[in-house]
Amino acid sequence: GEVRREPLADYLSDVTTLGHYTVNLQEERRAAYLAYADSVVGRPFDRGFSLSSDNSLYCSELVWRALSAGAGEDIQPKKSERFGRVYVSISDLSENAFLREAAVITVQADQGGDRQTTRAEAR
Repeated sequence: GEVRREPLADYLSDVTTLGHYTVNLQEERRAAYLAYADSVVGRPFDRGFSLSSDNSLYCSELVWRALSAGAGEDIQPKKSERFGRVYVSISDLSENAFLREAAVITVQADQGGDRQTTRAEAR
């Protein structure tokens, strides 16, 4: 697909465990972060996982580019590498100083099929 806005509940509809992270950017920088993310809606998915341009994006690349736009600098100078290719991984981001893990949340369906948070472990 492409970069698109999607309600969080829809995006997480088949997820049972997730990490909740907060973004460590002040107001003006947070606005730049959100503006970048909003500006790339509609761009195609980057199946080549290339960092050479933002004409197409993959998930963690989008987060990295948005955070870097907000911070005014590359927030992940040391990126992952595999098979001679450099990329931004989920692990790179989860360990980044601009993100803080706030909680791990477990979601389960009840007998009626409704999904409910059954456990949230603050970090």
